[in-house]
Amino acid sequence: PKDDHVSYFRASFNRLQHTFKQASHFKDLFRFLLTLAVYQSGVSTVIVLAAIYAQEAMGFGRQELIILIMVVNVTAAVGAFICGHLQDKIGSVPTLAITLVLWIIAIVVAFLATEAAHMWIAGNIIGAAMGSSQAVSRALVSKFTPANRSGEFLGLWGVVIRLSAIIGPLSYGLVSYFTQGNHRQALLSTLVFFVVGLWLLMRVDENRGKLAATES
Repeated sequence: PKDDHVSYFRASFNRLQHTFKQASHFKDLFRFLLTLAVYQSGVSTVIVLAAIYAQEAMGFGRQELIILIMVVNVTAAVGAFICGHLQDKIGSVPTLAITLVLWIIAIVVAFLATEAAHMWIAGNIIGAAMGSSQAVSRALVSKFTPANRSGEFLGLWGVVIRLSAIIGPLSYGLVSYFTQGNHRQALLSTLVFFVVGLWLLMRVDENRGKLAATES
């Protein structure tokens, strides 16, 4: 059994090594995966810690948090629906850029919030951005992935998502720790992920990425 585990990990490592050797051909796919790792770290942070922020920084009670979470989920579904139509009209990269701008606006509103109404506004923007960004991200990876290698590249997408789920909340925790528990400063720090992610996204060519996938 031990030898089987070693063989499995060796095969997985060799496969991953082979995948990265293809980076020059699938340039836009790998650029997007890097972009995804950055902005998804911000998304993961907000998903995991938004309730804590609302409670600690804004004084939300249990009942208010439950209602806020329910409303955000509804807004996320609406955002994903609208995003699907928008992708068809203007493309996935421009649509994703819009969602990242929404994330930036939501973070700024939440940071500056002085009353509950401001947090409700930020929460609804977050919901719309969350549903949209996750739907577009997976669609872009699918577009950039050759049909015969979908398992391989979508697996890499999954690794990036899991990695960002660690990096984002960890960064929030560190900022909160070094600012003596200042949740506003910790939330503001997540802006870096979205701003840098948006900048990196501008270097992803959607048409070239799709062409590379079809030519493979």
